[in-house]
Amino acid sequence: MKHSQDIDFTTMKMYIQDRYDKGRFDTPTTHGNYNSMKKLLFICIAGLLAAFPLFAEEKKVVSLRFSQHDSILRVVLESDDNFIRSSNIIATLSNAKIEFPAVFELRKQKDFIFETYVKDRFLSITLKNAEDVKTYKLSSPARLVLDIRISQKLPNNPQVQAANKPPQDSVKHV
Repeated sequence: MKHSQDIDFTTMKMYIQDRYDKGRFDTPTTHGNYNSMKKLLFICIAGLLAAFPLFAEEKKVVSLRFSQHDSILRVVLESDDNFIRSSNIIATLSNAKIEFPAVFELRKQKDFIFETYVKDRFLSITLKNAEDVKTYKLSSPARLVLDIRISQKLPNNPQVQAANKPPQDSVKHV
């Protein structure tokens, strides 16, 4: 005696074979691979989106300052240790060209006496009245130093010069 809930395996087998032959039947292994591929694709996309900020190139800040003592002018460029260590400098009596490993932002004193030109990874400083130029790479903090011996003392800040002038007498001496 057959009940309605009993399974007729031959009929079921023919039904499955028919669906499979017509391409309308996903086998459990095919369905599992599809889900695995979707998960893998989702993980790859999420990983790329998460890693994108790590590869974005930030502009490094290079600060430029200077001081003058007698006929020696010292120019100091300061930044991160690896950034300074990986830089290259070519100095002549008329120009100093510095190549940094990446794009940077230059912050300098407003009263800097030489012309500077920044393009991409390169900094060019036009030197005036230079007799000798020496360059150093120093650490702690990382910095590039240019010691420039000048033929005549370049004018410093005009306010400092006015303060250093001797007071003039208002009385005329005959």
